[in-house]
Amino acid sequence: MSYLQSLKTPAYSNWLMVDPDGNQMCRCAKKRANWYVSRGLADIISEDPPTIKLKFQPGGPGMNDAYGLAAKQNICVVCGSEDNLTKHHIVPIMYRVFFPNEVKSRSSHDVVVICTDCHDKYEVEATKLKQQFSLEFTGRYSQVSCVDKSYREIEHISRLCTSLQHHANKIPADKRELMINKITAFFGKVPDEDDLNLMRETLRYSVKQPEPGKAIVEQVLAANKLEEFIIRWRQHFIDVAKPKHMPAHWDIHRKITRD
Repeated sequence: MSYLQSLKTPAYSNWLMVDPDGNQMCRCAKKRANWYVSRGLADIISEDPPTIKLKFQPGGPGMNDAYGLAAKQNICVVCGSEDNLTKHHIVPIMYRVFFPNEVKSRSSHDVVVICTDCHDKYEVEATKLKQQFSLEFTGRYSQVSCVDKSYREIEHISRLCTSLQHHANKIPADKRELMINKITAFFGKVPDEDDLNLMRETLRYSVKQPEPGKAIVEQVLAANKLEEFIIRWRQHFIDVAKPKHMPAHWDIHRKITRD
């Protein structure tokens, strides 16, 4: 059972944005296109393909390379499924949030659509790479990364356990059963006190070190290995997940900043 939320709307609506001179700038979401139009900053100049034209001169050319301008499919990049899709950050957010701004601004290259089943399978192996990076750059393993479930999942299950422990008689029977099923699925069994204690220790460690990726990124930047770090994550995703439907022009070696 996955604890990821499936997307409620398609990840890509593939609206094309052009500047006042008609130069193609990027693909954008319908919501973003409507934002520009509703504020009088752009006009819809085509419905097929859906295209907006800016009324002002932008500060830059946009993401106007082959990857940025290519229409993208709303399917799992690994298996091609159209169901239970979510977004996957190839370079985990726990690291990327601490990247320099000029690198974070090009993060869309490393966000792909994946079904929850394929995501959960990959994350087991991604956890091992997080452990490897933690040891490589900080000299120790991260306790949070030593479990196959993400910190967010652990936190969610911990809240369910606490609610059942203290408020079980106030929870409707059907909701209580659902909570118990989620807890059992997380541990693969009915958890005993040792399981719950381990989870509490993991959460306590996380409270003391709320930014487990920060120390690693600081060391990566100090060693001038940011591009290598990102490429290793991209290569790992390709080698382990073996995606068959990556977006057109996606490239492991795409530059992390614009020239």
